[in-house]
Amino acid sequence: MILGNHDLFNKSSTDINSIRIFGDISGIEVIDKPVELLMNGKKALLVPWLSDLSSFKKDTYDFIFGHFDISSKFLIASYALEHSKKLQTSYELTSILDNDDDLASSNAAQEELGQQLGSFIELAKKNGTVFAGHIHQHKEMKAQGRYFIFVGSPYQQNLGDYGCKCGYYVIDKAGKWKFNEIKGIPKHVKVECSKVLEAGIEKYDFSDVHSNIVQKVYDIDVKVDDDLKINQKIASFKPYEELLPEYKVALDLSHAVEQSDEVDVKMQSLISKSKLDYIDSYVAQIDSKVLDSEGIDRKKLLDVMHKYYVKVVG
Repeated sequence: MILGNHDLFNKSSTDINSIRIFGDISGIEVIDKPVELLMNGKKALLVPWLSDLSSFKKDTYDFIFGHFDISSKFLIASYALEHSKKLQTSYELTSILDNDDDLASSNAAQEELGQQLGSFIELAKKNGTVFAGHIHQHKEMKAQGRYFIFVGSPYQQNLGDYGCKCGYYVIDKAGKWKFNEIKGIPKHVKVECSKVLEAGIEKYDFSDVHSNIVQKVYDIDVKVDDDLKINQKIASFKPYEELLPEYKVALDLSHAVEQSDEVDVKMQSLISKSKLDYIDSYVAQIDSKVLDSEGIDRKKLLDVMHKYYVKVVG
């Protein structure tokens, strides 16, 4: 087990970590310092978080496995590419991060990507492979003549991982690696109201909702009766969990006056539930030490906030 940044008690030291307890189990070795070894005749380097690699020689290893502090330049460039086509980095880096087969062929592009990621890449041999942690999203690239792979998380941890493939790698005796996607575990799914209404509520394919973590996105105004029907459809496909909705536009309640009293009551109930869920979530994440220091009981705080919400909303 290779030590990562989330395993540490102190940000600047690996002395106290949460995975050392596994070191006493037969067949498991905790890697808290860089380790060199042979894998079926291939030289490998195991690199935990906060490792000093200055004493290791360049162009030495067939494989490097590590939890690396990836350059902020790469993270910024990746974020820009993922979130806005207007915030492009150079053409070469863009071609690497957004190409069809995920492996860059341009030497200039590979050189630039290597600089963006970090100098530790140079420890691998040419055509060697670096398997990196730290980044949740799985991706395969080529940097400075080396294969560079973000293994990624084995499962989607939050909405930030939406659309990501999750799984694990297997390396055979010949040193060839293969990615295996893990299927059948809950993933994050978004139901965008605009797409549902465009296709028609009865014709829209809700099957991806089943057994997954679902978030409804209000990206257009939605009439009350349509909103209720969409909610019923989502519920009928039995999601693993429903997250609080994302509001990209204000929900249009003006149509509610035209609906029956029953529909209006249902809609107001849904809105209240959504707001109260936010309150519950907020109170639940407050540090117990903070509450204790102020002599505040979490349940009483929650009851008071619910009481005043109902009183204000009326």
